[in-house]
Amino acid sequence: METNTMKLCVILVLSTILPENTVCNVFVYEFTRLTGCSDSVDESEFFYSLNQDEIIYVDFKTKQQIIRLPPFTEPIDFRYLYDIAVNERDACVQDIKSVKAAIGSPSEARDPPEISVYPRHDVVPGEKNNFICFVKNFYPPHIRVNWTRNGDEYSCTVEHQALDSPQTRTWEEPIEVPNVTPTVVFAVGIAVGILGLATGMFFVIKATCFR
Repeated sequence: METNTMKLCVILVLSTILPENTVCNVFVYEFTRLTGCSDSVDESEFFYSLNQDEIIYVDFKTKQQIIRLPPFTEPIDFRYLYDIAVNERDACVQDIKSVKAAIGSPSEARDPPEISVYPRHDVVPGEKNNFICFVKNFYPPHIRVNWTRNGDEYSCTVEHQALDSPQTRTWEEPIEVPNVTPTVVFAVGIAVGILGLATGMFFVIKATCFR
């Protein structure tokens, strides 16, 4: 976007016949005209502002001038303002083309996307759910996203100009591993108990037989 700005400062001095050593009031008003354009999208701006408050602008889509002054103020005649704005816009676009022809277009910044896949809700076997492929922080905005499913495995593949090759993120339903610790401990406890009982019986029998 190229912008051309013209500023006009108006100094208003209010004074009357006053005694000596009296200071006069000085008011400074900043009157600004701005023209903005772009050669890649149909976006242009043209407006006037007074002390950074927009007072009128041109809508290029409706081909109208929109006055932003309060209704209680006296109307201002901006005759031929739309024609002036069109000429300014065309000159702005031509300036961009001339600069690009002379020095070329700057290389476009590219940011690779960040990708993650997750379910919308907690996964419950047998219940419906939605899966989200969340892609963020990428530029340019054009991107392609594809979903694939293989059994309980959901994959999201993203293609983007900033990526050397398509990137895939996968979500797979976790497999619940049964908790075998209590069973093992219980089995070991029984084995130790049986071993202890057998050992005790051995010593009892031995003591009885060899008296």
